[in-house]
Amino acid sequence: MVTDERLSSHRLEKLKYIRFSEMDLFIKELYELCLRNGAKNSANVMMSEALERLTFNVNLMMFVGSDFSVTITQN
Repeated sequence: MVTDERLSSHRLEKLKYIRFSEMDLFIKELYELCLRNGAKNSANVMMSEALERLTFNVNLMMFVGSDFSVTITQN
């Protein structure tokens, strides 16, 4: 019998750094998008799409060990 530990609490705790690093990257991309807007200091972002990419990247990093690189774009 094979035990699947992909989402065990021990494994999630061990890979916590992935969630933190992906979240840091996500926040940096949002910040850079605001900076590119210049004097406005704001940007319109489809948060559902941005959060979908964040979730996808975290899961991909945890299971495969690589990320899917797509930058956040302004709408």
